[in-house]
Amino acid sequence: MSVRINLLGVPSIEINGAKQDFSLKKTEALLYYLAKEGITPREKLAALLWGDKDEESANNNLRNALYFLRNRMPEGFINSDRRTVSLGVFESDIQSVDKADIEHLSASYEFLKDFEVPACAEFEEWLDRTRTETKNFIFELLKNRIS
Repeated sequence: MSVRINLLGVPSIEINGAKQDFSLKKTEALLYYLAKEGITPREKLAALLWGDKDEESANNNLRNALYFLRNRMPEGFINSDRRTVSLGVFESDIQSVDKADIEHLSASYEFLKDFEVPACAEFEEWLDRTRTETKNFIFELLKNRIS
């Protein structure tokens, strides 16, 4: 099974070409975060998405989100142990951004466009920072291609 996670423009997750809809924003956010950042300590994920909860509740919510994802995504795609969480093999538009054509880059450079997780300050801070970093990276890439 092939998994594609699109992070530029309007984000999406596809399994074998079929777009997946997630009703739980924080679970979807967890996938996008791991797709961008890679292997991450569980405690960081719990604080990022459930920072308004006590530690036990945040860890329980993370455990439930991972359970949901394991049942939704292909077998073995969600990798976790007591300390860390990561994703298996997937394709992503952000992995091949340096090979994309200029027209595509300039039209859809915004990272996770229109994606928000209400009442999740830590995730929003990461999202704002990552949007700025991605925008600057693509701007530099376009500037170098034009010159």
